[in-house]
Amino acid sequence: MVEAVSVSLPSPVREALDAAHDPGRPGLGVLAQLASKGDASAAHLLGCLYHLAAGEALEMVADDPLREMTGAELLQRGWAWKEDAAESGNSEAMVDLYKALAFGSGGLAQDTSRALSWCRRAAQAGEPEACFDLGIAAMGSDDGGESEAWLSRAADRGHCKAHLALALLADARDGASEALRHVLIAQRLSEGEPSEEWRANLGEVRRILSDALLPGEVAECVADAGAWRPALV
Repeated sequence: MVEAVSVSLPSPVREALDAAHDPGRPGLGVLAQLASKGDASAAHLLGCLYHLAAGEALEMVADDPLREMTGAELLQRGWAWKEDAAESGNSEAMVDLYKALAFGSGGLAQDTSRALSWCRRAAQAGEPEACFDLGIAAMGSDDGGESEAWLSRAADRGHCKAHLALALLADARDGASEALRHVLIAQRLSEGEPSEEWRANLGEVRRILSDALLPGEVAECVADAGAWRPALV
């Protein structure tokens, strides 16, 4: 049986929510001072706080300055702080920016050129979601190696869907063993996935690939997948 693995990711939104209603945490003034001195984490946290206040969680935010602003003003101020954070190297802020710019959401106008630029910067900084998105975007290009390189970076960092994409690429070149290994790792990463259909589909793909291999080859794949650990960023 392949052991389940969990990948712990930071949650700036959770941190922002905690800061918003915990009087013992730094207030807006302190965070703004830190952000103004180049603290990218403080700038990103500020951006999350403003966006939190612009949403349904306004009642959880105790800071009066936030309560006096309109939703549009809160969104605009939040993006300004997040862009400062991204320019200072905060990769989570880069992800927030490129996703909003790609779809024209969160009060930002759609701008695919800027979205791609931030996505590349986030991927180069090691953000698995950005690596995955670049890999998928490059799938239709002439350079298949670029797609696989980005997907591999995402997979190495524990991105479940990147492992599935790599499994498809491997299977397309008759690499059933490699494909099965990626599917087995994806099963580990998706342990606890609420969708029963998702788990069932993974199980079916595993069965089909296993049937195409010898028992010894399947056992080797299971061992390899069991030994796999996400890379430290």
